[in-house]
Amino acid sequence: MYEKEVYLQLKRRLQNYAGISDEFVVLLEQNGEILNIHKKKLLVLPGTVDKHMYFLAKGAFLMSIATKTGETRSTSFYLDHYNDFIVCGDSYYTGTPTMYQVQAVEDSVLVRLNKNFIDGLIETNFSFAKYALQELRNTTTMSDKIRDARIALSSADFLQLLYDQYPYIPERFPAHHIADFMGITAVWLSKLKRRAVLLN
Repeated sequence: MYEKEVYLQLKRRLQNYAGISDEFVVLLEQNGEILNIHKKKLLVLPGTVDKHMYFLAKGAFLMSIATKTGETRSTSFYLDHYNDFIVCGDSYYTGTPTMYQVQAVEDSVLVRLNKNFIDGLIETNFSFAKYALQELRNTTTMSDKIRDARIALSSADFLQLLYDQYPYIPERFPAHHIADFMGITAVWLSKLKRRAVLLN
């Protein structure tokens, strides 16, 4: 993706909620950094302090929590046009080393923005502050809904919910990541998929 195309996509994303001027986009270009991250490469390493917000213009990322044994457990999915702002909240908001890692699942393009810059925009630009609040509400609501459904529903019903409401997740993420997120084995996930096909 060309640089102008990346920032135009970010502008369109912001305009979903607020009127964003061309001057505002120029400000983003001056303070943002475009990153090209190849598939399987880490964007954020656990134990580091990462005080950036990333806009995912193209590609897919998986956020995982790192355990003491060195294993990881999938916690969040990020895709262009879906959950496309990546933040490690523990580092971003408290300045502590993050317990998460963020890994590319596809070759991806992002815009990296520093927290100090974002905080300045929130303090000085009412439209952006309103947008940021709405974005936080939407992301929190979506994350809570998926997390609580994963706890409350059977594996079969939760898988059906993913296919019905978030089909792009099983379409673009490998099955072993979906299984890990659900807390089941890849073999069991395969059986659930076959059962779902028979029922439909």
